[in-house]
Amino acid sequence: MLDFARRRYSSRPPRENRMQTTRTPETPTSEPNPTEPETPDLPTKERRSGRPRPEITAPVGALPDLPELPPTRGRRRHNVVLVGLNGRSRRYLEGVQAYRSKGVQVVCVLDTQHLEDEEPQPHQEACLSLIESMGIPHLGTIDRLTQVLVSLPIDEVHITLPMKSCYDDIDGVLAVCEQAGVPASLTTDLFESGSATLCVLGNLRGSARLAYSCAQRTLLDRVLKRTLDFVGALVGLSVFAIPMILIALAVKLTSKGPILFRQERFGMNHRPFTMLKFRTMVVDAEERRGELESANEMNGPVFKIRRDPRITAVGRLLRKFSLDELPQLFNVLRGEMSLVGPRPPIGKEVREYEWWQRRRLSTRPGLTCFWQISGRNEIDFEEWMRLDLRYIDNWSIGLDLKLILATIPAVLLGRGAS
Repeated sequence: MLDFARRRYSSRPPRENRMQTTRTPETPTSEPNPTEPETPDLPTKERRSGRPRPEITAPVGALPDLPELPPTRGRRRHNVVLVGLNGRSRRYLEGVQAYRSKGVQVVCVLDTQHLEDEEPQPHQEACLSLIESMGIPHLGTIDRLTQVLVSLPIDEVHITLPMKSCYDDIDGVLAVCEQAGVPASLTTDLFESGSATLCVLGNLRGSARLAYSCAQRTLLDRVLKRTLDFVGALVGLSVFAIPMILIALAVKLTSKGPILFRQERFGMNHRPFTMLKFRTMVVDAEERRGELESANEMNGPVFKIRRDPRITAVGRLLRKFSLDELPQLFNVLRGEMSLVGPRPPIGKEVREYEWWQRRRLSTRPGLTCFWQISGRNEIDFEEWMRLDLRYIDNWSIGLDLKLILATIPAVLLGRGAS
C-alpha cells in the first residue's frame, strides 16, 4: 500500500485542486469572479506538532454531476459521503445494503486517486462494481469534498482510507468536516488482529482515547449481563435455600471440618478472590495432593482424578450433580463471578498457562460455560481452553441464556462428573 501511494503521488501531474500538505500564502487576485462563490476563510487548528493541518483547496461551487436525492418518506435518511475505494469501503457498502432499515444512504464516493490517471487495482474494481450496482456516483477525488458538503444535505463523512499511507489525506478530510460542522467517522487499519477490537473510548485532554480489547462490550452489554447475574443469583438462592441448608447439615454430620471450602481463585484480569464451595474432601486434602500427583488423569496444569480417595461419600454425590458449586451464587452477587463464564483457576494453574491461554482471564469467571455442557472432565485441557476462548469471542446475552438452559440437563444427568 505504501508503494502504491508513492507511485500515485510521484506519477500524477501537479494540479491546483490537489491536497496541500502545507498552507500556501494567499496571493492577491486581480478581480473576483462574481459568478463563482469564493471559499470562506475558515479558521484552522494548529496541531501539537506545530505543523498546520493540510487543507483541501478546491473552490466551493455547484457540481454539475451531483445526484438528485429522492424525497424522504417517513423516517429521515442519514446521508453519508464515503471517502475511499478499497476493501473496507466494499464491506461498509455491503453493511449498508444488509441494513437498509437503518436509513443510511451513501450519496457519493470520493477517493484520493483519479481513475482516469491510473488503472484501478483489483480491490478497487470490486468496489467500483458494487457502487455501480447500487447506483452510487463516484465523483472523483477528495478535492471535491467541500463542494459536496455545500451542495447536498450531508449528515456524515465516513472515511475508509488506509491510515498508514494516507495520513495527510485523512487529516485534510477531517479538517474540512470540522470547518463545515459535519460529523466524520473512520474505519481504520491502524492495528490488525484476529479477535481484538479497536474502538474510541472518549477524549482525554483533547486527545482521542482508543481501546484495543479482546472482550470489548458496550455499556448496555455490561449492564444487561450484570442484571442477569444479579437477578439469576437471587432467584437461585431463593429456589435452592432449603436444599443448601440440607446439604450443609449433611456435610457437617458426615465428616470433620468446616461446611464451606474457601479457596483463592483468580478472576477477571487476574484479580484474586475467595471462591466458596461446599466442602467435598477431607480436611487434609491439600497436604495429601502431593502423594497423588502421579495419578493425575488430566493434561496441562489441572489436577483431576476420577476416583480421588480424598473425596467424602457426600462429596461424591454433590460433585456428580454440581451441588457443591451452589455457594458460588454469593460470589455472583458480590460481582466476583458471573452465572456464565470460564471456570476460575487457582494460582498454580495460572502460573503454568501457555501465553495464549491467559486470554481466558479477560472476562469474569462463571458457574457454567461450554466446558460444563461438553463433557467436563472427559475433554482434555487444551480443548477446554479453546472452548473458553470461543465463549469470549462470541459472547452475547442470548448465548448466556442458551448455556444456562443447556446446563440444566447436563447437571441432572451428571455428564462428565468425577
